[in-house]
Amino acid sequence: MPYGIKERPELQFPPLGICSLAAVLEEADHDIQLVDLAVLTWDYEWLKKKVQSFNPEILGISALTASFPRTLLIARYLKEEFPDIPIVLGGIHPTFTDEKTLSENDCIDIIVRREGEITFLELLTAMQKGESFKSIEGLTFRDDGRIVRTPDRPFIRDLDSLPIPAYHLLETIDIYNEVQSQLVVSSRGCPNHCIFCSTSAYWGHFWRGMSPHRVLEEMDILVYEYNAKRIVFGDDLFTLNKKRVHQICDGLEERGNYVEWLCSVRADSIDLELLKHMKRARCVGVFIGVESGRQESLDKMMKRTTVETNLQAVQMCREAGLETTTSFLVGLPWETEDNIKETIDFAVNRLGSSEVIWSLLHPDVGSRIYNNLEDYGIQFVDSNLEHCMGNAPSVISTPYLSADRLSELWVEAAIMLDHAEEKEKAQEKEKQEKEGKLKNQDITENEGKGECHGH
Repeated sequence: MPYGIKERPELQFPPLGICSLAAVLEEADHDIQLVDLAVLTWDYEWLKKKVQSFNPEILGISALTASFPRTLLIARYLKEEFPDIPIVLGGIHPTFTDEKTLSENDCIDIIVRREGEITFLELLTAMQKGESFKSIEGLTFRDDGRIVRTPDRPFIRDLDSLPIPAYHLLETIDIYNEVQSQLVVSSRGCPNHCIFCSTSAYWGHFWRGMSPHRVLEEMDILVYEYNAKRIVFGDDLFTLNKKRVHQICDGLEERGNYVEWLCSVRADSIDLELLKHMKRARCVGVFIGVESGRQESLDKMMKRTTVETNLQAVQMCREAGLETTTSFLVGLPWETEDNIKETIDFAVNRLGSSEVIWSLLHPDVGSRIYNNLEDYGIQFVDSNLEHCMGNAPSVISTPYLSADRLSELWVEAAIMLDHAEEKEKAQEKEKQEKEGKLKNQDITENEGKGECHGH
């Protein structure tokens, strides 16, 4: 990440992707070492000694868009110090910029695209046998100075076939308990086609979920072996299969609801019965990607929800006793300033969410918007990928608004929400004070009546 855990602890979760990959490699008798640079305090000399002591045959680095500049700095340093060790990149950003990344960076040798568990295992097997990589699906690599891109690998359909992530290799796991939460990803893929999101392009358009038994097994390990106090489900659509969620909740109740947890849901994938069961199983809150208070924008972004459905979803969560965190986008390319203010009003005065997150649109690599910037009239005004975090300053301008004005509107949205929350707290305090005065008045009157009765 562009931020370390001390700078932005709320943005850090255990690196589950490389833990899963490491578990598959370990199962195949490979020796693996994980180094969590987002959490550890380190410098390049320390990193050099770490690599020297393990003496690996291959170095792998996972990268998101915002962490990509730092990833390249690390890769360049490692290539200078260890020129004979192949360096492999994986993750969302390298997946969708694979050929560009290789052509511009000699320090990178191979890119593993999308799901990496099987692809990386086959890569190691081919290296050990001295075989060509050309038959390995999901790879992009150099061959005699030419970039070779093999066909995409089919997605793993049976997620239960993957071993439990190699938490035991993660030296930093206790730190996440202290500053954040443990992470479980119990499903992959998304059947939706939201134009601002790259999830379905990366994980596939069909949803694949682990069995309830497999989910609970992983939670057992985190709770009993690593003392997890809170677990966040990193699934994009945790409640897509309601029967599965009910079964997971049943299992948690059988275990005495031993850990609190949170998850992400779509407004149209929940009902009151499910939410109440989740609450009984110690779910404390849900995240809902609302994104806009305008139906026109929901339709244009292919969200496949309605304003009314979002309102009902938040109301159901409140009725079930669950906190709600909702997200909204600022900077949709067809929206004017008045349109954005309409959404701000919706979030502040109508929705009733426990928490609202405002994000400036930064087109994700692999998303429909990113692949069609010209059609949407979007221009990048900031080429620093580390700024692609969703907060100010905006990295884009739209046909209707400059980057500076988008940043100002993002700040205005946050301020209006803060004012609304302060007003609500003041009203609640005033209400409680009035109720307290009325109660005291009733007590005084009753005492007075009692004295008269005595006479």
